[in-house]
Amino acid sequence: MNPRSVGTDRWAAVGHAGDSDGDLPRPRGAETGHWFEATVQPVYVLHDEYFFIRVLQAHEMVFTAIAAEVREAIGSLRAGRLAAAADHVDRAAGLLDRASALFRMVATMRPGHFSAFKQFTQGAGAIESEQYKRFEILCGLPTARRLGSEAFTQVPAVRAAAAAEGHDTVVRAYLDLRRSARFDEAEWNRFRTAFGGLEERHQRWKSTHRSLAARMLGEQPRADEST
Repeated sequence: MNPRSVGTDRWAAVGHAGDSDGDLPRPRGAETGHWFEATVQPVYVLHDEYFFIRVLQAHEMVFTAIAAEVREAIGSLRAGRLAAAADHVDRAAGLLDRASALFRMVATMRPGHFSAFKQFTQGAGAIESEQYKRFEILCGLPTARRLGSEAFTQVPAVRAAAAAEGHDTVVRAYLDLRRSARFDEAEWNRFRTAFGGLEERHQRWKSTHRSLAARMLGEQPRADEST
């Protein structure tokens, strides 16, 4: 028997086992690969834009996780579990450090490349992130001026959530618990330290963003970037 024909028959059999056309079975990850490619829709010709889009997507995922931790912290405060709330806030702060690290990746781009495609991506940026805004409104209710700014008009669903009856925040839940429950001062300090650490990281994140934007675009930060 011809060895070549044996090998050919064997591969043909595998192919027929996969589908009626005799093609080899498709890898399980093939469909995922096509879906993943579709998640990048550039508007310019520079490859750096692909990189920028992925960084923004990573930011969105990180802030989704941060918002989830803050939401859990609110639930813990409402349940009178102050230590658990502090733990959730600490985890949110740790995730915010990871978000800050993403800026170091963006800083590797050439400013000329960045400004070339950024002019076509109005509303696409870390500070414009919908999940970032959700994190913001879960920490404390923004002022009416802030909610009326371009930062929130670009995310109407988040703006509506902030204005909805029953919307809760960490600040509101903490103040309510402070009035209704008794913990010793060390327990209160534990939570205040955690929340203060989160805000410190938040302000550092915003400062890094403003510095990076100024270096990349030669612009002063817009008024809607303040919280």
